[in-house]
Amino acid sequence: ALDLAHSTFVGNSADDIGGIYLEDGMPVTLHHNLFLKNQTTYGHPSTIRSTPASTVSLGYNLADTADPEFSSSNDLVNTMAKLTPLGWHSGAFYPSHYPLAGSPSIDAGAPFDFLPLRQDILQADRILDGDLNATATIDIGAVEAAVPVIVSTPIDEDNGTGSVSLREALRDAGPNGRVVVKEAALVGADTIDLSSATGQGRALEITNSVVVDCTDYRIIGFLTGILLNGPVTQRVIHVHNGVDLSMHGFSMTGGDAAITGPGQYGGGIFVDGGRLTLTHSAIYSNASQAGGGGIGIEDGEAILENVTIFANNSTNGGGGILAAGASDVSIRHATINANTAGTLAKASGIHAEDSSSMTFYSSILAKNQNTINGKVFNASVSGGAEILSQGFNLSDSLIFTHSNDLPATSGSYFVGSGLTFAGGLAPVRVPIAGSSIVDQGPYFFAGPPCTDTRGFGRKYGPRIDIGAFELGSFTAAGGPPVDGDSDGMDDWWEAYYFVNSPTGDLDNDGDNNLTEYQNETNPNFAQSDELYIVAISNQSLNAAVTWSSNPGVVYEVSSTDNLTSPDWTL
Repeated sequence: ALDLAHSTFVGNSADDIGGIYLEDGMPVTLHHNLFLKNQTTYGHPSTIRSTPASTVSLGYNLADTADPEFSSSNDLVNTMAKLTPLGWHSGAFYPSHYPLAGSPSIDAGAPFDFLPLRQDILQADRILDGDLNATATIDIGAVEAAVPVIVSTPIDEDNGTGSVSLREALRDAGPNGRVVVKEAALVGADTIDLSSATGQGRALEITNSVVVDCTDYRIIGFLTGILLNGPVTQRVIHVHNGVDLSMHGFSMTGGDAAITGPGQYGGGIFVDGGRLTLTHSAIYSNASQAGGGGIGIEDGEAILENVTIFANNSTNGGGGILAAGASDVSIRHATINANTAGTLAKASGIHAEDSSSMTFYSSILAKNQNTINGKVFNASVSGGAEILSQGFNLSDSLIFTHSNDLPATSGSYFVGSGLTFAGGLAPVRVPIAGSSIVDQGPYFFAGPPCTDTRGFGRKYGPRIDIGAFELGSFTAAGGPPVDGDSDGMDDWWEAYYFVNSPTGDLDNDGDNNLTEYQNETNPNFAQSDELYIVAISNQSLNAAVTWSSNPGVVYEVSSTDNLTSPDWTL
């Protein structure tokens, strides 16, 4: 017999069942488990199967599917948890998925002591009041969200009285703490000014491991991130040695690490021997003389997912990001663009030196230029450092060599010359019409993130987009993220495809523009439309596929055992 409890299963995949496959009648009990984005290799959500049926749910499991194994009335099915990427939290020896603010997994377990389990995977206490509803209840999954300190003022004060500033919350949270900005807590403010004009005029010093989260913050009901306006003469954030910072929904600008020399990297963030997990963020218009205008990492680790690194500058190279010492940096679903450097020896976009490494996946590294000669200089390495690719990256210079990377192109990629506020948690670079960014990422999206940098859904269309922004997309409520003309379609999707009327049908395929937007198809070219899949039901190694069809259109179905093969069987 097997008892599966208090565990998290995220982003697993297999030919048949992505999460758990049980056979030969093994008796299994399930409770307090979290399942998210487990899929077949063909992209179908697939969490669990027992053959023959031998699984008993004791309740309090949370899954984004509704498999029959989740048979208890206390199971939460068809429910999407909100989690960080696999990152560093609470000084643990191994990474974890930490629940974000507003996640339905927080305090959703049994209202009693189900088992004598006193600690989570991070060796933190269980049965806490993570949602501050005055009732301590165990969380579903492997990680228990700590009781948060709530930021209640946008003013960068440090007096220990009255309202709680972000600076004070970081101090008061203590080791392995949690800081949250909740809805209406800042009375409609979306900026925290760290400059001496209204604040303390100094960096935020991270000396204890902490999770900092504003991904559930809203103004008048609209999802909104927080901008940290830097102290001008200092960097914005300093992550000290041996400390984990997990930060989500905060953008940073105006930081300046003005002192030269080793140990003075990072105008936006300096990871000084610590570990950083950063999502839903834009790091822009920061500066550093020593290196790493946006982010500098020295003998540390960083996981950067759903981030935009834009228009940062460094005198000594690595205008966007610099990694030094024995640093390890993972960059996923990111856009690194328009950063500059004032040296010919090190690149303007990213620079890795000593024994550091940077690994890229589904990211953009483009149009980062040297200020001396104006030429594009995206990436460089020195010493024994390396830049690695896991595929689906795009650059306008020869950097990425994975078979799934896009060929280097020198054309335009983005609308305008600056960041665009397109709703949600962070500003973005929006692709121009015809850009090679859109629908060029992975075909099937097995793991987090479930959203783009703004907090709106991935994927949209047949494949996800490369970089931090997903064109089109939908809000959690199913509507368009930006709809200034109230026509039911996302404004940036309309601009990309040159449509404006919801009732128009440019490709004469029988679907109007609104239907094309809702079905995630191309409104300009009927022959290029991917099938709109209504349902896929697994039947062992077979699958029944149902799609929407148009009258008079002939459909052909082909199959292959290898998605990279040019040979398909009709």
